[in-house]
Amino acid sequence: MPDPSFPRSASKVAPAPPSQKDRLGAWVYSQGVSLTIVFLIVVSVSLVFLQVLLPHDHPWQHPSEVVQLVITGVFVVELSLKAYVAQSRWQFLTHYWIDLIAIIPWVQALRVLRILRILRVFRVAIILSRRVRWVSLLLRSAVGEYVVLGLILVVFVVTGSVALYHAESEARVDAAVARSGIDPGDEPQLDEPENAFWATLFFLVATEPMISVPKTTIGKLVTLVIMFGGLTTFAVFTGIVTALMVNRLKRRLEINEMDRFQLTKHLLICGWNNQVPLVIEEILAAHHSRGLAVVVIADLPEAPTEIQAQGDTGRVFFVPGDYTKPNVLDQARVRYAERALVVADSTLPRSDQDRDARTVLAALMIERMNPQIYTAAELLNRDNEQHLRAAGIEEVITTSEAGGHHLAMAALHSGLSQVVGELLTVKVGQGLQKFRVPAEYVGLPFSHALEQCKRDRDALLIGVEVFGQDGPRTPGYAMLVNPDLTVVIGARDNLILIATTATPLT
Repeated sequence: MPDPSFPRSASKVAPAPPSQKDRLGAWVYSQGVSLTIVFLIVVSVSLVFLQVLLPHDHPWQHPSEVVQLVITGVFVVELSLKAYVAQSRWQFLTHYWIDLIAIIPWVQALRVLRILRILRVFRVAIILSRRVRWVSLLLRSAVGEYVVLGLILVVFVVTGSVALYHAESEARVDAAVARSGIDPGDEPQLDEPENAFWATLFFLVATEPMISVPKTTIGKLVTLVIMFGGLTTFAVFTGIVTALMVNRLKRRLEINEMDRFQLTKHLLICGWNNQVPLVIEEILAAHHSRGLAVVVIADLPEAPTEIQAQGDTGRVFFVPGDYTKPNVLDQARVRYAERALVVADSTLPRSDQDRDARTVLAALMIERMNPQIYTAAELLNRDNEQHLRAAGIEEVITTSEAGGHHLAMAALHSGLSQVVGELLTVKVGQGLQKFRVPAEYVGLPFSHALEQCKRDRDALLIGVEVFGQDGPRTPGYAMLVNPDLTVVIGARDNLILIATTATPLT
């Protein structure tokens, strides 16, 4: 039963609608737009190969040039919108500088540099790692580092091969040969695609010519770059750059620009203690929370190791910082969250009174920033409950008391602790479930609903959540456990049942 000594507001203030920039950001980072960009990147890279490998006077050159310009225009609009909605222009440049270089429309004289468009395949990898589950799991697995290293090597070899072939095939090789005194028939020429590919591979691995020496200045510069790349690839690159790229592709625990616009109706967990990993595990295992994203806010430099494994689901995110500060809560999109759980934080050594004070402060800040949110809070001392109740916090849990009740039950009644333990988890056996009253139950007395629920759903009805006029914060709300058999089920009520956790009730 609710405590009548605590006032409850008659209604809640509706949250402010999202701004135009937020709506634009949600669209440009949406799944449909992201996958469209992936498709256009693949088409653009394919057209680059076509343009570079075909002769200048080939009939396909002009149509492919027109299509490439259109795609480049789409890329310019895409990156312009992302720059506009970004929180910081500098942050945008640090994330997208490779993409900006890749979409430069080089003039005809420098068309060999269009091969840099292939650099956008890294953006494809990043998007797919966040949108396609098996790609994300692959990059997080033990072979993830090798996949990223292999991708970079492929980009290096392909870019070098095409650039070398293009430079040698368009040069006046005869004039260069005449000046060097080398007979072109004595060795394979690099103006053939196959020879250019093998030469690039040998330059990269052996850092010395194995097929032929480039005859042009541009070809020699390309070779120098390839050799330098070979030296760094198997030394510094493998040790540092690979780890950097893997971490960049794997950073799903952090909220980036894409997630910042996609997170809505999520659950916030403010604070950290040894119970939070179990809380996350139970939430992810619950059938009714399928698809619910969880954002953990804690004053830690990085995500705790206990929850990093949960990031594989793509539903757990981490925000470092003080959860009592509005800017940190904004980063976790508290204004768009549906639920919040504030735990007694143990990241720093504090007294129980200080930990409860931070819980109260965080709960008040959350309610102020999002009056529509459902908030539950953990207290260490029941005396502080009145501050939370006065602020309209829906649920207040004193975990020390709950643990004490459980221990007392175990001491007095053999076996009951196992029953309580099974009811409190959703992973095995029977558990507590709550769902809206079906139409056929409306108007039935509790006795008939009890019998029908057991017969139709093999579930034991143990209580009814009776709503007031405007929800749980208004007069008339009550949580009735084992109510009188004559209590009538209302259309706006919820049923509380004990049922198997293998199948959610609907």
